[in-house]
Amino acid sequence: MKIKKSNELCAVVCFFDAYPATTGAGTVSYDFFCSLPYKNKILIQYYKKEIIKKKIKSIIIFKNKIFFKILFLPFMLYALLDFFKKKSSKKTLFIEGASWSFYSFFIIFFLQFLKNITIVYRSHNIEWEIRKENSNILIAYLTNFFEKKICQMCNIVTSTSLVEKKKFFKYYRKETDLFPNSISFDYLKRIKSSKLKSTPKKFIFYCGSYQYKPNKIAINCLINKILPNLPEDIYLVITGDSDFNFNNKRVLNYGIVKKSNLKFLYQNCISVVAPIYTGYGTRIKFIEALFYNCPIVTTKKGFEGLEIYNNNVFICSSPKAMVQKIRKIKNKKRNYVKKIINYSMEYNTSRFISRLSSVKATNI
Repeated sequence: MKIKKSNELCAVVCFFDAYPATTGAGTVSYDFFCSLPYKNKILIQYYKKEIIKKKIKSIIIFKNKIFFKILFLPFMLYALLDFFKKKSSKKTLFIEGASWSFYSFFIIFFLQFLKNITIVYRSHNIEWEIRKENSNILIAYLTNFFEKKICQMCNIVTSTSLVEKKKFFKYYRKETDLFPNSISFDYLKRIKSSKLKSTPKKFIFYCGSYQYKPNKIAINCLINKILPNLPEDIYLVITGDSDFNFNNKRVLNYGIVKKSNLKFLYQNCISVVAPIYTGYGTRIKFIEALFYNCPIVTTKKGFEGLEIYNNNVFICSSPKAMVQKIRKIKNKKRNYVKKIINYSMEYNTSRFISRLSSVKATNI
């Protein structure tokens, strides 16, 4: 589905680094921005340094901490007002909701009064669920309050899965549009595979930063409960925004790698193995893995939100069951599975923009 490019003004806001992306949220947000069919568009992001790239504006913050993010919100607001002052009969603002809800509330509160603007909040998860598990009571309460206000103020709120769509209605009585977390299939097709010199012949793979609590729990489980019960010639390869040294000769942590290296790892590992028992949102790593026909061994919680059923996905209830599954599939040829179009960013953005064009912009 192709859409003619529009002349209206469009801004995408990220309170994190979307370009160059180092996280799943960043990848999703930048792929979305690239797929938008607008000539006059801009991505405004928080970043640690200036990025010289057309149509990208970085608000430079000293540290990636809540104090500095709040401190620089007026600068983000000014950049948006400066962009939207251009003459246009239509304006669209997309807020990427992968950060604390107060940041989004602040921007939406002031910009909702602009004429002819449509505001879309693209949720990546239910922010309140994250904060009530990982923050203090006050932050959790405020998150719930601001997320509810966001639902009231925006023209459209999206959810990433049917599970979260139901939760938005349960918590906030908000009917949301379904927009699955997606990635650019066009971009993945263009990537050339590139081997890392030290890559072992046999390995299981986990993609995710050790600094993120759900990833830390999963990686510890891999190292302590799964890897010791696999043959000694099988290694564990980890990538992500962390240089942590695990002091284990069978654990290789490559940190942040190029997309070409990531493709090689997906295509040559025995399986992506993810013993995830807590966490939020859709795992972008799984969509990438499925695109490359890579087997996935994970839990029901790990695969939550993905409506994909094929013979490359193995749902296990315990680390012991995962070990048995890895042993069973380690020498099997890979199954070729047709690409999952429902998680193509190009496909989902086209569908959403068609829907958006029918929504009349109003001052809320």
